[in-house]
Amino acid sequence: MMVMTIIAAVALAGHTLLSWLFMMKMDLGIVAGAVVLNGSWWFMVLAQFVYIICGTCGEAWSGFSYKAFENLWGFVRLSLASGVMICLEYWYFMALIITAGYVKDPKIVVDAVSICTSIVGWTFMLCIGFNAAISVRVSNELGAGHPRTAKFSVLVVSITSLLIGTILTIALFVARTRYPPLFTKSFEVQQAVYELTPLLGTTIMLNGLQPTLSGHVDRNVVRNNTSNQYSYSHDFQN
Repeated sequence: MMVMTIIAAVALAGHTLLSWLFMMKMDLGIVAGAVVLNGSWWFMVLAQFVYIICGTCGEAWSGFSYKAFENLWGFVRLSLASGVMICLEYWYFMALIITAGYVKDPKIVVDAVSICTSIVGWTFMLCIGFNAAISVRVSNELGAGHPRTAKFSVLVVSITSLLIGTILTIALFVARTRYPPLFTKSFEVQQAVYELTPLLGTTIMLNGLQPTLSGHVDRNVVRNNTSNQYSYSHDFQN
């Protein structure tokens, strides 16, 4: 876990530095930001791959094997619902900003919506942490044949996510006249963000729960064969 934290910290520091260099100093625009983001993601992928195959993470890697492709369709079926939910989550934000550009006074609306989506994105990072934690825990428990423990884990993390979302929503309502000036000097945009605060709070509460319940299927679940996974999943749903 410490190695994963170090990889994430290095990626964050490098991403921040390169974004500032290319976008602020060299003024290369949004394209440079996209390139830096892709580079940061690829760095994390390659760093984790090197960590896995170098033999320092226990029995997580035993070499390439054709068995990795056995029952692959079963794994795809288990992952499909999660993938669809995550895609819809990202498309929702993109469609919202694009749609805002076609309404009256699009500049004000787009600025206000961008501020709101930025706040939702920050809170979303907490949810992603819960997502990763519950994915690993549920995968391990299902793989070990403990469906009731997995079900209880989902309940606990769901309640925790709702509680955190509620606290953040209350904080936004209390500071709804104070936080908009932190993002813009335009009074019109500040007023629009102020009016969007109730909807923003509701979105934060719902988004706090949705990513947690749309967890990824972890390959560590493959302690037993795919048929056992299906039986455990069936018990879990019941």
